[in-house]
Amino acid sequence: MVKKRKGISIFWLLFFLLTAGIGVYVWLYYRGMLDRFIGPMEEKKKLKKRSASNQSSSVKTRGESQSRPVKTSTEKLTNRQEQVISVLSGGESMTVPQIAKKVKNVSDRTIRRDMNNLLEKGFVAQEGSTKSTVYRYLKG
Repeated sequence: MVKKRKGISIFWLLFFLLTAGIGVYVWLYYRGMLDRFIGPMEEKKKLKKRSASNQSSSVKTRGESQSRPVKTSTEKLTNRQEQVISVLSGGESMTVPQIAKKVKNVSDRTIRRDMNNLLEKGFVAQEGSTKSTVYRYLKG
C-alpha cells in the first residue's frame, strides 16, 4: 500500500517559488522602467506648461491682435531659412513635409528645427500642434 504524504509536494513548492520569483522580477522590472520614464516625462510637462504660459500672451485668438517679436535687419538667416521663407511667402499655410518637398535635399527634422528658429525670430506663425502643425509667413 502506498503511503500518502501530508503537506505540499515538491513539484508544487518549486512551481510556487518559480512563479513568485517571476512575479517579483516582472514587478521590479516594470517599476524600474517606470522610474526611468516618469522623471523625464514630468520635466517635459513642466517645460510645456512653462512655454505655454510664455506663449499664451502671443497666441492669436479671435478678435485679439497677435504680439510677436519685432523683425530686425540684424537677424541673420541661413540660406536654407531664406529658402523656407520664400516657399512660405506664397501666402499659403504649409506643413513641414510640404515645405521639405519644396526645399531640396533637406529632411523633415531639419525643417522643423529651422521652423522653430524662424518662429522664435518672428518670421513665421505656427497653427496647430504635433503632425497637424502648419506654418505661415508673417508679412512685415
